Amino acid sequence: MLSKREVLLVHVLVWVVVAAAAGVGMYLQLERKADVQKKTRTMSEQMGKFGARAADESELTRQKQELSQVLARDKGSFYTAQEMDPYRFGIIIRDLLVRDGLEIGRYQTLEGPGDNLLEFSVTGDALGLARFLQKVSGSPKRWLMPFLSISSQEGKGKVQAVFRIGYEKIDEVAR
Repeated sequence: MLSKREVLLVHVLVWVVVAAAAGVGMYLQLERKADVQKKTRTMSEQMGKFGARAADESELTRQKQELSQVLARDKGSFYTAQEMDPYRFGIIIRDLLVRDGLEIGRYQTLEGPGDNLLEFSVTGDALGLARFLQKVSGSPKRWLMPFLSISSQEGKGKVQAVFRIGYEKIDEVAR
């Protein structure tokens, strides 16, 4: 059998083990609680981002509707594939140039990815060129002129111009 001193030491050892186990248990609980709080903060942030994304999606939907309305309104200012081709467009531009008193020196079609541009080299009166450019900018259809180079002869009112001109078309299938 055990002496009183040994029994006392065993009781103390048991209580130390129980206290140590309780301390380890509390430490694990605190660690678990900190982990849960961290996950809760992360989830809250993700919920905030999700809410912002949902707001962004509603904003994108609103913008898409606005753009669709603008496109529907402006659809008449675009050419359709059946309505215009580069040959017919070239005839229109040549007629405008001749009406404004400009002499065509060179004319060619430039084919690029998705665009056909017409390049003209013209000479004539500066006022005639200004009238032509005004007609281009005031066209009811969307015409584009990505390149324009003008040189003038000093004091004579004559200009030489090289420009590229095209038209915008719309794909009827696209929505």
